[in-house]
Amino acid sequence: MSWGLTLFTARQDTTVVTVSWFFYLLSKNPNVLSKLKDKLGTMILQVKHHHGNDKIVWGCHSILSRNFEELTDKLSYLHAAILEALRLYPTVALNAKAPAEVDILPSGHQADPSLQIIFDLYAVGRMKIYMGRRSL
Repeated sequence: MSWGLTLFTARQDTTVVTVSWFFYLLSKNPNVLSKLKDKLGTMILQVKHHHGNDKIVWGCHSILSRNFEELTDKLSYLHAAILEALRLYPTVALNAKAPAEVDILPSGHQADPSLQIIFDLYAVGRMKIYMGRRSL
């Protein structure tokens, strides 16, 4: 399999996993789902008002054709909900890094290039020291 196809498949798989966890979490949190529906409904109505009585499909297309910063400003609650899904269920739960040269970690420990540091994003997303009262 070519690298391009591998990267495309990996991207597609991680997106599917993230969206699946996102909808699972929405099913467990009806107030978040309700708030998202209200916010998206308001935005679609604003677009329909701006463009006349177009179909919602045109309204959504119009929303998607805007620049990213404007979308992020208007969809901040959706953005936060997706980030929360990624915090709780990261698509890549384990990651490993090695320093390019000798370095000192924030803990004061020395790390040389032969050392591989493995961190668990699934665990970090649930740790009280990092997440405070949002931890599980």
